[in-house]
Amino acid sequence: MSAITRLALMIAVGGIATGCFRKSYRNAIQHELAGQLSPAALSYIAALDKRPGHAKSRAALAEIAHDVYKIELSQAEAARDAEHYDEALRRYKKLQTLIDGFTRYQAL
Repeated sequence: MSAITRLALMIAVGGIATGCFRKSYRNAIQHELAGQLSPAALSYIAALDKRPGHAKSRAALAEIAHDVYKIELSQAEAARDAEHYDEALRRYKKLQTLIDGFTRYQAL
């Protein structure tokens, strides 16, 4: 592979990764503005997975993490208490995904 081909490939891959970060970050902001905190948290985590040092994403995630945790735990427990076990399991799995992201980026 020539040096020019390698350079073009590196630029293309870098552009795709940057675009994915921007999309995740933009989605996170839109969800947060709409009051959809859980999807916002998941989008901030996705953005940070692409650019871990992004200070605004880290700060925003840290700001909403505790509320998201309380909301998701409450919904999982409510589904469990209502004996909707499939729904409870789905919600607990989502909560675990969120906790993993919060932990990875020191948001909780």
